[in-house]
Amino acid sequence: MMPEISVIVPIFNTEKYIAKSLNSIIGQSFSDIEIICIDDCSSDKSANVVKAFARNDARIQLIRHATNLGPGGARNSGIEIARGEYLVFIDSDDYVDPNFVETLRQATDGGRIDIASCGYRVLDDSGLTEWEYSPEDRLVDNSTRKSMLWGTTHPHFCDKIWRKSLFVDNNITLPTNCYWEDVHSIPSLLYHARHVRCCGQILYHYFNRSGSITNSGGKKHLIDLLLAIDNIKDFMIARGIYQAELKEFRSFYEGLFDFHARKLRRNGMIEAGDTDKFLRLSNLLRQGYSEIDDRLRGV
Repeated sequence: MMPEISVIVPIFNTEKYIAKSLNSIIGQSFSDIEIICIDDCSSDKSANVVKAFARNDARIQLIRHATNLGPGGARNSGIEIARGEYLVFIDSDDYVDPNFVETLRQATDGGRIDIASCGYRVLDDSGLTEWEYSPEDRLVDNSTRKSMLWGTTHPHFCDKIWRKSLFVDNNITLPTNCYWEDVHSIPSLLYHARHVRCCGQILYHYFNRSGSITNSGGKKHLIDLLLAIDNIKDFMIARGIYQAELKEFRSFYEGLFDFHARKLRRNGMIEAGDTDKFLRLSNLLRQGYSEIDDRLRGV
């Protein structure tokens, strides 16, 4: 039988953490799932940990990339082979509550809802809570496009359940070998969704560990953020909604630049001596991107 939900787990050098992640997945109260683990060329023994779990749980399969493609490429591989009507993404160094899948499945209202999200908690290296996000319980439909795109949910893949056909029917794939692949892709997925439900329960636990992919990369973080924002703008212009939603779009990307600047300060992700320069550059992009780019594009 086809599983109802496919759980996709991108993996890159998380040998120390993946057992906790997999234990939280195989222990879900809703069991009609397949667990697709995508090893994106790890140099540690992450794949061996997955193999050990797979020997005791037939729902687990391991796919190994021949070339490193980054989180976006790993998710693409999982989406391509997923058999479930809905998809869930869980990073291999994070974990979820036992009712994570069941709660999000119930939120789809028997298949009427395309995307459902929950709250999440961000943990530091020692497992202590840094901050948490709990969305307001509500249902948003695409009759109010602005609310759907900008006021619905944070641009993360892992705190949600997604109808697979949103990706397949609209030819949406995630960019490879880059940061911010979620910011790059989620606005277009929200645009094509008919209904989105937000659940206030905190069910996902995001491990903000030092040395993770999102806490490394330095200058490339800033470049990839700008490219992701540019991709959203391209999408809006192509759909004829840019001018109507410019105010909301500007608030969205300014918030991203502010978040990026805070991450630079907190995690020391820029080479010694360059921090002030790149914080200044980030602030310039935040303040001037829309006006300058509009003139260059003639929009």
